[in-house]
Parts: sequence; C-alpha cells; structure tokens
Amino acid sequence: MVKRIILLGLSVLLIISSICFSRPKGLVVRGSTGDSIQYCTEYQDSMANDNVVIEFGKIVFLAVLVIQIIFLKKKIPLFEISIYLIVCLFLTGLIFAVQSDGCSIWETVAYAKNVPLLVYISALILFFGYCVVLLVKGIVDRKRAGEVENRR
Repeated sequence: MVKRIILLGLSVLLIISSICFSRPKGLVVRGSTGDSIQYCTEYQDSMANDNVVIEFGKIVFLAVLVIQIIFLKKKIPLFEISIYLIVCLFLTGLIFAVQSDGCSIWETVAYAKNVPLLVYISALILFFGYCVVLLVKGIVDRKRAGEVENRR
C-alpha cells in the first residue's frame, strides 16, 4: 500500500504542476536571454501549441491517479508498472519533441522562472525512476519465488 501511496503522491504532484504550468505564458523559445524572453505562444507556427504537451500530462496522470485510487489496497502487478513506464516514456518523447521544435525547457525554468515546469520534470523523473525500481524488484521477487518453488 505504501508503494501505491508514493505513486499517488507523485501523480498528484504531476497534475498540480501541469495545471500551474500554464499560469505564466508557458514555454520560452530557445535562444532567449534574461533580457529578451520570447514565448512560444507569440508564434503562429506549430511552436505556439507546444504548451499543450505539458498540459497533456494532467490528463494522463489524472487517469493514473484514478487507477491508483481504485486499486489502493491491491498489490501493484508488473503489467501496471510497465504501463506507467510506457506513459512516462511517451511523455518524455513529447517533451523532446518540444525541444526539437524550438522551445527550451531549461530556458523556460531559468529565464521565465517557471517553477511548476521544474517540479513537473522532476516529478516525472522521480515517477519513472520509482517505477523502474518497482519493476526490477518485482522481477527479482518473482525469480526468487520461482527458485524456491523449484527446490520443493
């Protein structure tokens, strides 16, 4: 149950930071400086819609949060952890797509002082890392259980 509560807490943190992300103007264009900050929303091309990538996280992690609440007292199966890892990799891929489109996550945090974005990225890394640990632990536990069963 503790594992679920940790995942639940990280999901809530990801949802809140994703909601708060769009309170400022959003992502900053790569090449901005502290004196001259240009936001992606100021452009008319695809870069203007890049803020949606971060805001999409609230929808995804709202679904994860609902799953965590529904199955709060149940053990986390390896399949569920694998789904969470796929979700994290998908969101990470979207973040890299934003970077390749001309927006800068790091400059957004540094120059625009967008702390919710920093919290979002940090929580996503923690969520991913914790799921990897749970997956490895689950595989090792399953292998040990198989070895004990074979000895009998």
